Amino acid sequence: MAMLDSGLLAITGASFVWSLNPTIISRFAKKEDPFMLATLRIVFGIASLTPLIFLKGLKASLNSFYTTLLMIVSAILGPGLGDLLYVWSIQLIGGSLAVVIGYTYIFVSQSIAIIMLGEEFSFTLLIGSALAFAGVIYAVKPRLERGLNVSGVVFGFLSAIAWGSATVLIKILQQYFDPLSLTYLRLLAIAPLFPVLTLVRGVNFKHINRGLLIAASYTGAVGWGVGMVLYVYSIFRIGVAISVLVTALVPVLAQINVKLFAKEKVGTNNVIGALMVASAIALQAFKW
Repeated sequence: MAMLDSGLLAITGASFVWSLNPTIISRFAKKEDPFMLATLRIVFGIASLTPLIFLKGLKASLNSFYTTLLMIVSAILGPGLGDLLYVWSIQLIGGSLAVVIGYTYIFVSQSIAIIMLGEEFSFTLLIGSALAFAGVIYAVKPRLERGLNVSGVVFGFLSAIAWGSATVLIKILQQYFDPLSLTYLRLLAIAPLFPVLTLVRGVNFKHINRGLLIAASYTGAVGWGVGMVLYVYSIFRIGVAISVLVTALVPVLAQINVKLFAKEKVGTNNVIGALMVASAIALQAFKW
């Protein structure tokens, strides 16, 4: 029971941490280059975890090409591509809507787990997927009628696919790493990527401002440094299904946060859509 409690506590903490990400990005980095933001997030994320690595040591089995490749791919898909697309989606359509779309990753991860890991298919997965899709459509519909940025919606769905794939890989890597080491190495794996892409895009690093630093420091040091470690720990302890289930808190809490702190207009459709997605995810607690 103690192990279960610690896993649930960890994923609940991660959900609260991540629910602030859309708010912070919407308020402080709405118009900043997403590649520049990703570069700074990695810097803050690695900086926050490095002292812990020195204290606890690196616990990883990278003695095979397969293990190393899976770790790198999970890094590129998760904190790399997934988070980049999520940030881009927030900037284009707002945090309140992007988080609803992005957190359908839960169903992506469950579907991939069924195919790749042979996990049992449940009737609630089918019902939940339909309800979640309806929730996203309900949340998006008013904005579509006013000319919603389609790219922002597409980026949100693509981030869900990337995150869902990375989540399954984290579970596969459980026997080779501890949560802290896996999180740290995943950030190191993508560390060279975004500075190069930022420079290729012609973005000047001299344009770093206070808002960009605030957004990067929280979403990097706290969102990745703290939240990701808690997330990986939870997956290792209580499994993918329960861990991703609890992250249903994120799109619901984010609606409150963006309204209170980012001063972003949150429509009734956003709130109801988020609750529909959260309800769909909650159905996964029951296996029919």
